[in-house]
Amino acid sequence: MISTKITTNTILATEDGEVVGKIEFEEKDNELIILHTYAYLSGKGIGSLLMDAAVAYAKEQNLSIKPVCPFAAKYLERKTD
Repeated sequence: MISTKITTNTILATEDGEVVGKIEFEEKDNELIILHTYAYLSGKGIGSLLMDAAVAYAKEQNLSIKPVCPFAAKYLERKTD
């Protein structure tokens, strides 16, 4: 099972103790700025799982999301349709 953990400026996805993906972000001016999304295993939905965690974190912290990363931008575009 893949789980996520938020650390300073990073959201990590791990499976059996191994990092399988991450999001790098910054917080500035009430925005969660998503810089990069990395999924080290394809076909497992890791990118979407990471973005789900980012969206939940932004809601908890009352932040808007600014996607610099193309994957994050496409994910958010699909989710708001």
